[in-house]
Amino acid sequence: MVSVGDGNIIAGLDKGFYDLHQLGWIERVPRLIGVQAEGSSPLVRAWRSGTAAADMQPEEAHTIADSISAGLPRDRAKALRAVRRTNGAFVAVSDAEILAAIPMLARLTGVFSEPACAAVYAGAKRAIELGYISASDSVALVLTGNGLKDVRRAQESVAGGVRVQPSLDAIRRALEN
Repeated sequence: MVSVGDGNIIAGLDKGFYDLHQLGWIERVPRLIGVQAEGSSPLVRAWRSGTAAADMQPEEAHTIADSISAGLPRDRAKALRAVRRTNGAFVAVSDAEILAAIPMLARLTGVFSEPACAAVYAGAKRAIELGYISASDSVALVLTGNGLKDVRRAQESVAGGVRVQPSLDAIRRALEN
């Protein structure tokens, strides 16, 4: 699974897995599942409707996950082919789900992610709900962006926080309270 904006990464994964399979290094090409933000999900709609990449039209894109915001993905043909030929899927997640995934990824994996990166975790949850992933499946989430890229959104994703002066005494006092 990978978050998708223009489609470059999912197309590259498809090419890499296809080549590995052709070389006999892997038994099969895995299913690829792409995740887009609901406010920027032209590939999700094209995949669901069976629309060809050449027939897709530009649309407004609105999401907090600016790294995957694309109204008309540049690599749409390769991205759609990747998902279709691997019997994969595209799913869309809301900005609220993306924000909720940032602290969850940090808690579960220690990864500080930017919104586009966190979208893949939210997308995994959605893919399970939709039946695209089952309990017996092995799933890899490709995490594509560090949280330092968008610290403001990471701050929005967590409740409160405590400001502490940069001294050991101040840290001790904060921990005691």
